[in-house]
Amino acid sequence: MKEMEATGRRLFLGIPPEPSMVHTYEAWRAPVEAHPGVKWTPPEQLHITVYFFGAVPEARLDNLKALLGYGLRAHRPFELRVQGYDWAPPGQEPRMIWVRYQKTEAFRQLAMDIHRMYVQIEPAIQMRHSPVPHMTLARFTSPLAMTLPVRPAMPAQLRVSRLILWESVRSPDGTRYEEIARFLL
Repeated sequence: MKEMEATGRRLFLGIPPEPSMVHTYEAWRAPVEAHPGVKWTPPEQLHITVYFFGAVPEARLDNLKALLGYGLRAHRPFELRVQGYDWAPPGQEPRMIWVRYQKTEAFRQLAMDIHRMYVQIEPAIQMRHSPVPHMTLARFTSPLAMTLPVRPAMPAQLRVSRLILWESVRSPDGTRYEEIARFLL
């Protein structure tokens, strides 16, 4: 497993926000952007993770894209409704602000089907957990962040009609996400 992590590309499949959500986020963030102890999610990195693949060997990338392209055609667009705004992760000392969405059967089935597809090319992989649909708005770098207002009033629902395969690239300047492929539902 360690060898695969060292040689693979860190990939995840996520739901991108609608432009209105990005606009709402930027408008909410602007007056509090200088708040101490907060590292804001860059607007171009906002997403809801559906499935985290981890380190995928380069030799398996084309197979993964082909499987996703074929397998995701069975899914239809669906809606996710905002459930609330949380200090996250739940049950632990807060380190982030999340917009949490209701976990629908369509979301759960999508995550399970992606896992079934991935097992075809990576049989040893275990499903990590059933993902909680959320969008991370900010991460805390100090306890001062707890005084931050947490209600950006995002649109009440998100229409899920496309997914993006992203690579998480670490650098000395931080992590950035690079788009690898897009898939329509």
